[in-house]
Amino acid sequence: VRESNNVVPLAYAALAFACAQNDNEADARRYLELAGSGDSPTSWTNLAMEKFLRLMALRWLNDPGAAKSLQQSAREDIAQKRYTTASISLFASVLQATEREYVLLEEVSLRRQGPMPAVNIVVARSCQTRNAAMALEAADLAREMELYAVESLCTKLALDFAKEGNEYPLAREARSRVEALRARVARFPYAIAEEGVKLTPRELQVATLTKQGLGNRAIADRIGLSVRTVEGHLYQVYTKLGITSRQELEQYQNL
Repeated sequence: VRESNNVVPLAYAALAFACAQNDNEADARRYLELAGSGDSPTSWTNLAMEKFLRLMALRWLNDPGAAKSLQQSAREDIAQKRYTTASISLFASVLQATEREYVLLEEVSLRRQGPMPAVNIVVARSCQTRNAAMALEAADLAREMELYAVESLCTKLALDFAKEGNEYPLAREARSRVEALRARVARFPYAIAEEGVKLTPRELQVATLTKQGLGNRAIADRIGLSVRTVEGHLYQVYTKLGITSRQELEQYQNL
C-alpha cells in the first residue's frame, strides 16, 4: 500500500469538521482525538488537508488558539509560495485577524483566480476599511455559490461594521440576513451579539408614544417638548431602526 493512502487521520479530521459545522460537539471532539492518534507516513497534501480540517473543526468549536494556528500555517505556505492554501487559511481566521493579516489575505488572493478568491479580496478590503456595504457585497458573492457558512461570516462582519459606523439601515439588513441564515447554518463559527438597537431614553419614549398612535403635537404636549424636538427624536428613531414611516414603526416589535 502506498504511503499516500494512509489517510485515516484525514478522514477523522474531515468528520470532526463536519460534526462541528452541524452542531455535534461531542462527536466532533471524539473524531479530533482519533485524528491525533494516528502517525502513519503519508503525502504532504494529505497532511496539509488534515491539519486544515482539524483547525477548522476547532475554529467552529470556538477554540481560542485555532485562528492563530491558521495564520501561522498561512505564513508558512506564503514562504513556500503556496498561495492557494495560504489564502484559505487566512480567510478562515478573518474574525481574529489583524491589519497585517487582512493585507496578506488580499495580496495572496490576488494571485489566485476564481469566485472564492474574489470573496476573499472583497472581505479583506472591507475589513481594512470597516466597510459594511462591501462586506454585504462579499456575502452576495458567497450566496451565489451557495456557501452559506461563508455568507454568514461576511454578514456578521457587515453587522459589526454597520454598528460601529452607526449605519443603522445596513445593520438592520445584516441582522435580518443573519437570522435568515440560521435555517441553513446549523452552527455559526462565531457568536452574534443579541442586543437590539440602542435608543436613548427620550427616543424610546417618543417611539413608544408614536406606536400608540399619538401625533407629534400630542407627543410634544405630553412630554413637554417642542414639536421640532419631537420631530428630531423621531428622525433619529427612524434612522436607527432603518425605517421611514410611522406605519413601519407601528409594526416594529423589538423596542
